[in-house]
Amino acid sequence: MLSVFWVRVNDTMSFDNAYREIGRQLKIPGLEDDKADVKRLVKTRLSQESTGKWLMIVDNADDFEMFYRDKDSNFGGLSDFLPFSTLGAIIFTTRDRQAAIRYARSNVIDINEMDDEESRQLLQRSIQNKDLIKDSDEATRLLKLLLNLPLAIIQAAAYLDANSITIAKYLGIYEEGTNTSIELLSRGFEGIWRYPGMKDPVATTWLVSFEQIQKRNPLAADYMAFMSCISGQDIPWSLLPPASLINKTEALGTLKAFAFIKERTSRESYDMHRLVHIAMQNWLKIKDEWWAWNQKSLERVSTIFPWPQHQNRAVWMIYLPHAQHIIATFNMQLSKTKELLGNLLHNLERCFNIKGQYTEAEAMYRQTLQLTETMLGKDHPSTLTSTNNLALSLDHQGKYAEAEALNRQTLQLREIVLGKDHPDTLTSINNLTLSLYQQGRYAEVEALY
Repeated sequence: MLSVFWVRVNDTMSFDNAYREIGRQLKIPGLEDDKADVKRLVKTRLSQESTGKWLMIVDNADDFEMFYRDKDSNFGGLSDFLPFSTLGAIIFTTRDRQAAIRYARSNVIDINEMDDEESRQLLQRSIQNKDLIKDSDEATRLLKLLLNLPLAIIQAAAYLDANSITIAKYLGIYEEGTNTSIELLSRGFEGIWRYPGMKDPVATTWLVSFEQIQKRNPLAADYMAFMSCISGQDIPWSLLPPASLINKTEALGTLKAFAFIKERTSRESYDMHRLVHIAMQNWLKIKDEWWAWNQKSLERVSTIFPWPQHQNRAVWMIYLPHAQHIIATFNMQLSKTKELLGNLLHNLERCFNIKGQYTEAEAMYRQTLQLTETMLGKDHPSTLTSTNNLALSLDHQGKYAEAEALNRQTLQLREIVLGKDHPDTLTSINNLTLSLYQQGRYAEVEALY
């Protein structure tokens, strides 16, 4: 029996989550331990021939450097965690041919566009009401307009089914879309499918369907806007803005019917195709609603994200990639978002510390420090707490000299702002001794103690 594992790579977090899911499928013991090195555990299990035959599909592997870092780097990249077994195989999918050659050298397989017959078969499989595609000439014309692109064909078929209209009528609606809107919607798509004078088929089919969704179910349109502001993969039901059970079910049913989202079988969560994600973002920008929806998404995620503990790990692990996506999107200088961003960053710091991912925690601490400095000033006690936390994160990574410098800076400011006898000042002295101790400077440690 062949086991197939799918790893979609948007960033290191998506890789981590995919490996955790593989670990659950393999029932690896100790997986939920706070300090478990999940990637290492999965690699070890899959590298054992006793695991049997397996195929790992590493999808969207466009960033070669994410897998194979510079040889002088302390971290070799995600390739350190790819398993090897004579009974296993790994397939990388990428849109970057240079990356493909670097991954596989001569073992590159080019996937060409579908031919007319393959496209017709996909249309026939995708549509439930076969009567709608009886006219062979109209079907041929539609597939030609869609340039045989799978996503565009699936979106068109979903629209035909959802509205029970003929291909001829759909073609009329399709051709009504303005070239300007289509061009704006397709920004960020790959250009290899573009032909002079032709509309982008994915953006066009998206627009036709989305305009119908807006009229039919405004909540579904709102969910699309919300989903475009968070990660497009593994979106949990519970994260979506609140609504009655029936309204929420109908809205998600509408989005599934139009092939805008796909429900996962493992749990109540949904995926959105990358180009659908981009098209929705571009639509919000065209309508000047992008930042408003980002604000709503930040408010929702900040509200629902729990204080991370071991007991609720399953919950915050699902929300974590979406919180990271929002943090990466927001401008730290926007005054309306600062308090919410600060709270969310504080939660993320805690998440990464629990997982022992101190490099990621450091990045969050640096962002929090930048935010508190901007909001409150360098001398504010909350800013000094952020500096103190960053120093501890550096200590955890063995960056003792950097930690020492920050601890000295924090100590000096706390003595001025809070006084020499304040508990926070004494905490800074203690933290400074830790940095010095790790460097073997015991006489200085003794004096401070």
